[in-house]
Amino acid sequence: MNTRKDGQKEERRREDDRCKEKEKDREEEEKIRKWQREKKRREKKEEQRREKRSRSASKKKKRKRKRKRKRKRKRKRKKKRKRKRKRKF
Repeated sequence: MNTRKDGQKEERRREDDRCKEKEKDREEEEKIRKWQREKKRREKKEEQRREKRSRSASKKKKRKRKRKRKRKRKRKRKKKRKRKRKRKF
């Protein structure tokens, strides 16, 4: 009779150990998943930041070109006006 109780206790102990192991495994997997999600989120943010920076850089270049053209046209007009005035007088 005593051996039977001991056997049952041992069985329960093994079952508890298995449950604890499973719980540890689950927690470990959850940690890994969480870390992966964080990593993915960070990479996405970094990518967006890079994209934004490159976009703003191209916009700056565009603006610079536009200003340059504008100045060029302005100078051309001034020269034309000067020439016209000289012809008149």
